[in-house]
Amino acid sequence: MARSIDRINITGFVNTGQTWQMARYTFTLQIDWVDDAGVKHTYGPTAHSFPDDLVDMPLAVRREFAEKMIEVVVRVSLGVNTWEQYT
Repeated sequence: MARSIDRINITGFVNTGQTWQMARYTFTLQIDWVDDAGVKHTYGPTAHSFPDDLVDMPLAVRREFAEKMIEVVVRVSLGVNTWEQYT
């Protein structure tokens, strides 16, 4: 079992054009927020679906989040962390 990971290097991150079937989730989103002037705003409620809403996300942003997920899987696989630490 690994105690720590010194470095993770992910290269060759390329969209292969292939897709795979995964669970699809639908949800309602509402965000209450305050702007710089102290005025309260509400976004929503609006209906969303995951992963469909990721289609418009730029590849660089998807890559950043994908790399974080890959790192978590590697850390759990090596025994550095457990899934309970992420819930």
